[in-house]
Amino acid sequence: MSQMGKITFARVDSRLIHGQIVTKWAKSSGANTIYIIDDAVRSDDFSMDIYMASGKRYGFQVKVYSIAEALAAWEANQFGADKVFALFKTVATAIKCLELGLPLPCLNLGGTPKRQAAEFFIKNVALTETELEQLRQLSAEKDIKIYAQTVPEAAKKSI
Repeated sequence: MSQMGKITFARVDSRLIHGQIVTKWAKSSGANTIYIIDDAVRSDDFSMDIYMASGKRYGFQVKVYSIAEALAAWEANQFGADKVFALFKTVATAIKCLELGLPLPCLNLGGTPKRQAAEFFIKNVALTETELEQLRQLSAEKDIKIYAQTVPEAAKKSI
């Protein structure tokens, strides 16, 4: 019987791989592989090389997928034997993956910058009204916890 992978944790963080991701979040999640799911990063070889090298330095294999590739990999074999820390650069990408059926166990909203029409939900996590409404709807429909938390030691704020 072949071993199936699973998504152990999912986070939105505009910086993707950085110190807190590899030393705190990914380690505490039980993951052995970090999947960056982002169409733009997937098409940028230079960025992919940097992210893969950064994760490897801390003992994590890093794979970079477009949304379509991530969904295809899940449908093919539930990510093989990988224990996956799913990492999204934008809230929009995470929402799209949820809508298309990627089974996230939870969704942690980390660093999302202030931008037009976005307000801070908590410090360092800015969301638009539309994003907040979509996340609340998906949380109810998919029965997953979606919350903002910048570091593991901080309190969680549910959406």
